[in-house]
Amino acid sequence: MGDQRPDCPVLAAGTRVVRQSEGGEVRWVVRAGGSGKYLRVGEREAVMLGLVDGNRTAAEIATAFTARAKEPVTAADVEGFVSRMREMEVVQPTAEMRNLLLVEKARQRRSERLFAGKWGAVLFWRVPLLDPDGILTFLERRVRWVFTPGFLVLAGILVALAAGTLVARGDEVFARLRDFTQITRGAGLSLAGAWATALTIVMFHELAHGVACKHWGGEVREMGFLLLFFQPCFYCNVNDAWTFDSRAQRLWVTAAGGFVELVLGSACVLLWAATDEGTALHGVCYLVFMISLSSTLLFNLNPLIKLDGYYLLADLLRMDNLSERSRKQVAWLVRGKLLGMPAASAAKDRREAWILASYGIASILYMSTMLLVIAVLLLGSLGGGEGPGFFMTMFFLFLGWMMLRPALKTMGEAMREGATAQVARHGAKGALLRAAAGAGALLLAAILVPWTRTTGAAAPAEPARVAEVRSPLRGRIAEVLVAEGDDVAEGAPLLRIEAPVEAAEAVVERENATRLRREALGAHSSGDAARAAGLEDRAEAARLKAEGAEARLAKSLLPSPLAGTVLTRRAGELAGSPVTRNASILRVGDLGRLRFRALLDARGAGPVREGMDASVRFRDRPGDPLEGKVVAVSRAPVDPAREPRAKDLPGPHWEVIVETGNPDRRVLPGMVGEVRVVLGRTSLAGALLGGIRGAFRPDLLR
Repeated sequence: MGDQRPDCPVLAAGTRVVRQSEGGEVRWVVRAGGSGKYLRVGEREAVMLGLVDGNRTAAEIATAFTARAKEPVTAADVEGFVSRMREMEVVQPTAEMRNLLLVEKARQRRSERLFAGKWGAVLFWRVPLLDPDGILTFLERRVRWVFTPGFLVLAGILVALAAGTLVARGDEVFARLRDFTQITRGAGLSLAGAWATALTIVMFHELAHGVACKHWGGEVREMGFLLLFFQPCFYCNVNDAWTFDSRAQRLWVTAAGGFVELVLGSACVLLWAATDEGTALHGVCYLVFMISLSSTLLFNLNPLIKLDGYYLLADLLRMDNLSERSRKQVAWLVRGKLLGMPAASAAKDRREAWILASYGIASILYMSTMLLVIAVLLLGSLGGGEGPGFFMTMFFLFLGWMMLRPALKTMGEAMREGATAQVARHGAKGALLRAAAGAGALLLAAILVPWTRTTGAAAPAEPARVAEVRSPLRGRIAEVLVAEGDDVAEGAPLLRIEAPVEAAEAVVERENATRLRREALGAHSSGDAARAAGLEDRAEAARLKAEGAEARLAKSLLPSPLAGTVLTRRAGELAGSPVTRNASILRVGDLGRLRFRALLDARGAGPVREGMDASVRFRDRPGDPLEGKVVAVSRAPVDPAREPRAKDLPGPHWEVIVETGNPDRRVLPGMVGEVRVVLGRTSLAGALLGGIRGAFRPDLLR
């Protein structure tokens, strides 16, 4: 290329122009050989690029284009087009421009490393590591059966079985989500091991994209390390899929990563369900399916985040730059419809207008919700906590700002233009008064909107009153008259005990008492008063033993000590079991009132006092909570040796006991509910101020 004529432009090495036809629409995709980036062009641009072959000057290209496209262009038009294509590295730069471009590229790379978008490089740092084309070619030959209809049917069955398992064992699955240490429990992995597992799953995800691209005939020339929002992961550049003529093939490449994670997670769900609690395989499978399914369903396939789901939706709708155009459409709605200002729509037709507006509004609502969730988690006093500390607060606020920055920038521009229009219409003073009135209305609304400050944790239900039924005899259970879950009245018979040893003992002692009295009478007759007195004492002792045994035998039919419900599991299977004296046999509890022992973080439990209002909500009936009161607070950390639930909780926790009613006895012992203790009732403004006080505490460096 060193002897290229400056007046005869040529395409850069590696540049390709691909024609795509879909749904009666024809378009061209251009791969820029210099940068490896892709862009879509129209028919006129594609024809002109076809004439840029290094043998024609701008004037000759203009003449040839006019003859072929039947549309007159000038040499100046061609030069302007070639100049733009050189900037995009589609057209080879001239020898004179090459050195300048090299210097400019080096400067740009340094700038991007430090300040790409001011903060973009910090949140999206990419390091190419290798050319994986050969590896992916090898893998594709061995796993191409994955792309067959038979495997898709098998995968669908696997996902359906896994979904059914998760629904059936939902309480067990989601009970651990409150704490990361509970997610890794049983896997035998440290935090580093859990991260390594997540990175391995991400690696399979990216390899799946690459294998799919190779399967459909694309090239994959770049794979490397990516730091995305401070989280280490991998990436695989499959941009060559944009040159595929078939939209189904492009969708396959985009969906391949999420598909592999979905299949892997589903397989681990079934393995987890088939293995025993406490085994390493059981714990590892739980960790893998929680990571893979959550990352796939909540992030990768979420169309409101610019990941796989977003590109799937954009390709399905046949809309390029969906995110950017949707923000511009929302800005047009604000400017043109709300503020009555002149503005241009980003949509080409009515269909695009509806799609762009809907997606833009949904995206803004989603990001705003995420920011609100982050804010609520940070400003811990909204939920009764003390906040996460200054530096974590700054980190999450920075993260939320970066998520919302594009939408906020668009909204800010619209608001600035709206303010300019208001000043022009009403003058600076009038616009300021209107702005002050609007701010005052918002402040008043924040003061008037009620807000309840709460704290709490999940806790299992147990009866507030429980009585144990103990055996007065040594023997065996002859008959059980109730079953688990039966309601019984106070004094109702529960079971009968047979005590043949004690019955025999009563007979023997009664006979001994009779014999000793007879002997005592004989001693009296013979005049031996001392011996007679001793025999009478022994006879009285035997009589008392016999009466005691007979009294216990009279209690062989054990009654219920209170009105309630039988709590003992599989009570009917106790028949025939041996029992010792004073051994616990059955438990009966009053389900009319329940007790919940919640373990609260010591920081959040500090303001909790006896007598505070509390409620308990259950996942299957969120709108029907149980109302109650706090009856006890431990005021000291719970000992993990006494309370197994505390073993997996980080930091000190207090036990807060809440008692509630149980209308219709709809909540059974063992059911887990979310206990919320009401710390105070205030307004939204008061809650926000309290949250800020909680976040910026004196112990900023903890």
